Amino acid sequence: MDFETTEYGKYFRIGEMAVVSTKLEGGIINELHGAIVQVTDVGAEMILLSNGAGNDLKGKETSASLLAITGHLRCDCPVIIGKNSDRNNLCLRFDGKATVTMLRKFLRCDVLIPFLYNEEKNADIKDLEKKWRATRSDAKLASFIPKEYGESYYVENWQDKGDILPSKVNLGGGGVRFTTAEEIKRGSFISLQMFLQYPKPAVLHAVMEVTRSEMFHLTQEDKAFYMYAKIRLKSQLICITAGKYVLIDEEDQAALVEYIRKRHEIPSAQP
Repeated sequence: MDFETTEYGKYFRIGEMAVVSTKLEGGIINELHGAIVQVTDVGAEMILLSNGAGNDLKGKETSASLLAITGHLRCDCPVIIGKNSDRNNLCLRFDGKATVTMLRKFLRCDVLIPFLYNEEKNADIKDLEKKWRATRSDAKLASFIPKEYGESYYVENWQDKGDILPSKVNLGGGGVRFTTAEEIKRGSFISLQMFLQYPKPAVLHAVMEVTRSEMFHLTQEDKAFYMYAKIRLKSQLICITAGKYVLIDEEDQAALVEYIRKRHEIPSAQP
């Protein structure tokens, strides 16, 4: 999901952190970290974090690359470090098109959707893959009829599990974060069923590996989950559990990314 652009100011933003990389003798890469303070159609200016970091570049032009990551976007562009750079500031001239990459694993948003999870205790990944493929191929588990439920929707009497009410989930292109009634061991596998209405009602099946599971703390990142968790889990102990997908169909993952992109109203990754 890469594209090239000369709209530098759209992807290199004032106030954002960036890295300028130069190649030294012997192929050693030298990285200079700083903040972007100015962007024009032809160049940019950075203030370096370390005083004196730009000493060796003063008085000469040097080929380099400028890298910035903003949210889900990675932007890399060839630049020339200008002669008027000094120990604390870099004056950069764009030397070609910037390459923009949409980082699917960083593209995420909080959603309120019906969501089921099941910890696969003592499971082998090969056995899980067989189970996952069988589940995905089961027509009864492929779609659902959404029923209105406040600002969201629910699933009525799903596969003898009763009604599946909406839960607060941080949905990402590379993984998910949600609440559980207990801590789940890091490295454990969890089967997921995510009920999405975009582009049409469909159940996305995936398996994730737990990377974090800990007792809830009132952080800016996790506080939105607490109210829903207390209602849904009916538990004194509330934990935040997060993980990365280890089994997910490529088309399903693309649908997830598109769903999240639409939620953010992000333009498609194209020139």
